[in-house]
Amino acid sequence: MQSEQKLYKSRQWLKRMYWTEDMTLQEIADLVEVNESTILSWMRKFGIERRRKSWRGLPKPLDVRVCLSEDQKIALRRFAREQKRTQSAILRDALVDHMLKKGFNPFKEN
Repeated sequence: MQSEQKLYKSRQWLKRMYWTEDMTLQEIADLVEVNESTILSWMRKFGIERRRKSWRGLPKPLDVRVCLSEDQKIALRRFAREQKRTQSAILRDALVDHMLKKGFNPFKEN
C-alpha cells in the first residue's frame, strides 16, 4: 500500500480517479489512506476542476458518451482540448444547461 499512498500526488492519476472513475474525494482518500482534505489540497494544487452540486442526480458523462456517434466523440475530444477542460466537465455543463432550459431546478425544494 505504500506505493499507492503517493499516487494522489500524480495529477494524471488524481484526475482519472475523480473524473474518469467518478470517485468522490472521500473514496479516493480511503483508497490511498489519507484525509479527504489532503486530496482536495492536491486537486487545488493541480487545478483539477471539481464537480458541481447542480450535477447531482444527472446521468454520468460516461452514460451520455455511449450515445454519441464517432464524429461527435471526436468533436467532443477536440473541443475539450481547445477549452483545456475534461470531456466529463463539458458534458455535465451541457446536461445542466439543457435541464435548466427544460425547467429542472436542482435547488428547488419539494
